[in-house]
Amino acid sequence: QMKMHTAMRCRRGQETWIPMSHYWDMWRGNPEPETMLQGALGAVAAGGNIFGGTGNIDTIRGSMPGIVRRVKPLWKYRGGQPLRYAAIWVSQASMDFDGQMDATRQWNSAHGANELLNHAHLPSGMIFDDAVESGRLQDFPVLIGGENACVSVRQWRNLVAYVRRGGMLV
Repeated sequence: QMKMHTAMRCRRGQETWIPMSHYWDMWRGNPEPETMLQGALGAVAAGGNIFGGTGNIDTIRGSMPGIVRRVKPLWKYRGGQPLRYAAIWVSQASMDFDGQMDATRQWNSAHGANELLNHAHLPSGMIFDDAVESGRLQDFPVLIGGENACVSVRQWRNLVAYVRRGGMLV
């Protein structure tokens, strides 16, 4: 969520929600604090806010002071720019074209790239067609294109220039 907010240049605060419940049973709170702690640290790292909810606050009440204690010293970093390594290119033109046949293909591609980078512990962000069209790619050493079937001549030229300058296009 925060990567999408950043890519779309949202002016309001970025936010994410985490489940504080035990899997899909919202009335049974998750007594394991690690999920909430990881979500809170991720929100701080991305410069955003975190929200959570459960149908039964009593089951997680004991975890909250420890989470606050661990996250509070890092809160001063909120609002900073996240580290960038790889960009996931989400193409609206390709979504419009491919979406006529299979609307999930583009999103699965973007989410798959995001999961790959998350599991490899590589910081990433998202960019859209306008960034490729204008050549604003220098912030990212790696660009993952995924299922982008529609590439304009200008985008193609900018991608070639990006690779010639040392950028890696996947």
